[in-house]
Amino acid sequence: IYHKLNFGESEGILESFEQYLLEQNYNEVFFVSTPSIYSPNRDETLEYALLLGNYKPVEYYISSVITIYSDTEKNIKDIYRLKNRSRAYYEKIIQQNSITFKWENDFDTFYPILMENKKRHNAKPTHSLNELKKIDKILPGRLELLLMYTNKQAIGGSLIINVNNETGIIFYNMVDYDYLKLQPAVFQTMEAIRHAAKNNLHYLDFGVSQDPIAENPLTPSRSLIKFKEETGAFTIIRKAYKKTF
Repeated sequence: IYHKLNFGESEGILESFEQYLLEQNYNEVFFVSTPSIYSPNRDETLEYALLLGNYKPVEYYISSVITIYSDTEKNIKDIYRLKNRSRAYYEKIIQQNSITFKWENDFDTFYPILMENKKRHNAKPTHSLNELKKIDKILPGRLELLLMYTNKQAIGGSLIINVNNETGIIFYNMVDYDYLKLQPAVFQTMEAIRHAAKNNLHYLDFGVSQDPIAENPLTPSRSLIKFKEETGAFTIIRKAYKKTF
């Protein structure tokens, strides 16, 4: 959401949306609503319009958001404290393993790491390789890919999608599991925070933390929630709405 919506505009959006659905002969709709952090001043006008329009919340997801401070050293120090690690611990890993970071949209290098990550959890990436390249072409500057290397070998990557001038999404934070001891997920998160600050973002949406292999798809992934909490993230609830016509 790029601009503040007033109540009349919110109702108008839903009216046009429903008219389109009926014209296409749909009799039911299901979607996950946009978090309020994407709106100026955390505005919830659209959510009220949904409830008034008889859209029913049917599923709830736990999601995490990192506040980006103007001085990102506060963010980084919070991570050190919450993980009970020192700055020297992480600096030693970097020095001993020739770790470097590079912001470049090299999706060909990133995608095999993404595929292997998803395979471990019996899941598939949201985007195909061609779709990532197409989105990058259609929306230049919105996708920013961080790659992490050790001795020039890519061992992880984090994709940020800049949704507006204040908020970005860490859509993927993927690692090569052969290099877990090098803490790639932590390093990539810290680099993403620094990069977000340079782009004057206020929030990084770290996404939902559900267990994809659980019988109930709403089951939380406690280890993932803990990891995100240790980055200083706070929790918001993502709501899925449903309406039958």
